Amino acid sequence: MTTASDAPKHGLVTRLIHAALAISVVLQLLSSLVMTTPRAERAGDRLFFVHEYIGIAAFAAALGFWLLLAFRRQGTPMSKLYPWFTKAGRDAVIGESIRAFNELRARRIPDIGDDDVLPSAIHGLGLALVSAMATFGVLWYGAALAGYGDTLIAWALINLHAMFGNLAWAYLIGHVGMAALHQFLGHPILQQMWSFSTSKTDADIVSCVEAEQPE
Repeated sequence: MTTASDAPKHGLVTRLIHAALAISVVLQLLSSLVMTTPRAERAGDRLFFVHEYIGIAAFAAALGFWLLLAFRRQGTPMSKLYPWFTKAGRDAVIGESIRAFNELRARRIPDIGDDDVLPSAIHGLGLALVSAMATFGVLWYGAALAGYGDTLIAWALINLHAMFGNLAWAYLIGHVGMAALHQFLGHPILQQMWSFSTSKTDADIVSCVEAEQPE
């Protein structure tokens, strides 16, 4: 039975898109370890073709996430996902980071609440990172299809894609590691994000029909 503490706190649509994005990015990164270089595509490297198609799926999932953020009525606001554009947001991130560092130095797990900005800011960075990685990959794919695969622009695109891919590895390891640690300590992180049950509190379902009010 799901308790109030481990019930999903994110809307169902958010959880579904998050799962699609996470799975596609993980598969993208894993396939990059064993595939050959893009030039070997001409030799028929099937794994590279799979990598391309997974990359398109990752791009679609990232785009879906951005559209969700733009149109949903409730949920984590953009100001918490990207607090860097206001002084108050930057001060909050800096203050919470210093507090977390001091707690880690004292060998304590940082006590981060739902109202803190830092966790949302980290998630925002992750979304921006994988979006950039997927976008540069899709742009390179389009350039190659159009016959510009050997141009300087295509070279820049594929190298930017690889650079953000390396950063994505670092983010993935840190993100999964922290989630596993919190789960081990009894925080229902996995239940809150990876449960696909519906809830009356799902914040992402945009309804155009308002409940009738008694006169």
